[in-house]
Amino acid sequence: MQGIAQRVQGMYLQLDCPEWMSGSDFSNFLIDPRLRAEIGNRKAVLWNAHFRFDAELWSTFDFLGGGIFEIFEEQPHLFLLFRPHPLLWKQLNNMGVLDRAGVHAFKRELIARGVIIDERPDHRHVFAASAAMLSDVGSFLLEYLVTEKPVFYWKIQTG
Repeated sequence: MQGIAQRVQGMYLQLDCPEWMSGSDFSNFLIDPRLRAEIGNRKAVLWNAHFRFDAELWSTFDFLGGGIFEIFEEQPHLFLLFRPHPLLWKQLNNMGVLDRAGVHAFKRELIARGVIIDERPDHRHVFAASAAMLSDVGSFLLEYLVTEKPVFYWKIQTG
């Protein structure tokens, strides 16, 4: 995680897990075997990007996304699990950034670069498979704390 912190200095805050939230045991959760196989021996990091990168500016997707994808591509011992807010793809379309075909092409490009885009109904697979999470503000930020794994919250000055 140091490489990421060095590349985007001053943009994160590490959170600790309060004792009252530590009741869940993700160490015994049965992770999807295909996910486990794809990750292999690498350290998986979950990135949860918010969908609001318009005037609200809650998301790091638009200004840190390229750098995050690049960092993980350059680090063969790391693996990126990308689980954006479900509305991110629609937001790209609504703002005219990408049309529907462009969203599909972008997803294919990320997959070709070795990124898993997780859109399973059950987020516990990526919670259990990951070693840490990078996150914008959102419910996953708090939900992930029960894993007792490191969380790096991207603090955005404008959002």
